[in-house]
Amino acid sequence: MTTPRVGIVGTGWGVTVQVPKFRAAGLTIQAIYSRDAKRAEELAKSLDIPEAFTDVSALCQSPNVDLVTVVSPAHLHVPHALLALKSGKSVISEKPMALSVQEATELVEAQKEANVPVAVIGHELRFTPFVQKAKEILESDKLGQIRQITINGLFDIPMFHPPHSHWNDASKGGGIFSAVGVHVVDLLHFLFGFSITRVSAQTLNRVTELPSAEDPGKMIPCDAEDYCNLRLSLENSSKGVTAGTPAQVTLCGCTKGTPRFRAIIGGSSASLVIDIGKSRLILLDKDGDGKLREEVLVEEDEPQSGFPLGTYHMGVALRKFFTDGEKEAMSVGCSLSDGLKVQAVTDAVRASGKQDGDWVSVSYGK
Repeated sequence: MTTPRVGIVGTGWGVTVQVPKFRAAGLTIQAIYSRDAKRAEELAKSLDIPEAFTDVSALCQSPNVDLVTVVSPAHLHVPHALLALKSGKSVISEKPMALSVQEATELVEAQKEANVPVAVIGHELRFTPFVQKAKEILESDKLGQIRQITINGLFDIPMFHPPHSHWNDASKGGGIFSAVGVHVVDLLHFLFGFSITRVSAQTLNRVTELPSAEDPGKMIPCDAEDYCNLRLSLENSSKGVTAGTPAQVTLCGCTKGTPRFRAIIGGSSASLVIDIGKSRLILLDKDGDGKLREEVLVEEDEPQSGFPLGTYHMGVALRKFFTDGEKEAMSVGCSLSDGLKVQAVTDAVRASGKQDGDWVSVSYGK
């Protein structure tokens, strides 16, 4: 097959990250969608994209589009991904996968019927060299028994600045957990292969209102969390994790200063620091003399966040899959079934947050 032609549904992340990173990876950006006709045409012209659409269905049905990336607001992910699947197109749907397990299940069933070559959720961290290396180390048992898993993220995210948007609306899938927390859950699933059995979640709103985009003088309440603190109960894993291994995640989206986002996996023999914010992997252990040693295993020439880096490497995998016929290239991607598991944890987090942190079991269904 020739280089896949990509149609992008959305003008945020799709424009700022996917267009340049996918092009750098060797993909062809064929079409762009915006509900605003003028914006669609202006973006197509400025970014040298051949086709502009104001109708998602029309973009999905275009004979010139092979792969649809859904980067629209969260509450539209499933409807837009369904349009792509029903049009027989491969699809990458952004996180969060859906607003509920019920909605996510609908997407999984549609994919089974469509049987398209690629249907994944956009958890791009899986494709990065530093996460791939972390998985390799965990599979080697180099860390020994896992004693703790801690993930912390401090961000100053535009969604918690004016104006008010869908990211500040819980009914539309907003909040820091939908923006970042789902990546954490998928990362844990990918690295360890275990399931999260129960969650205890504290969710807070530090930014309580923001001005309207249409009327800056009007303040609109924010009911989607900008802070969450999670305790996770895990099942046993072949990679050194036992059911008693403590795991904690803290994320805040409205802090000032340089973002910090990293995971620390502490083991009985060594520990691993996954610096997602700088795309680095660091091994902590002792040398032959018993002195503490810090070894950088993976580091980019220029420090950068794992998300745009992962988008580039996902693009490379897509090119290898479609153009070079390397079917294993996309095997590390988050399948829709994997995404459904993340959604099950998300639903439990939402339920626990509403119950002031009570433990809630994760229901994965059949």
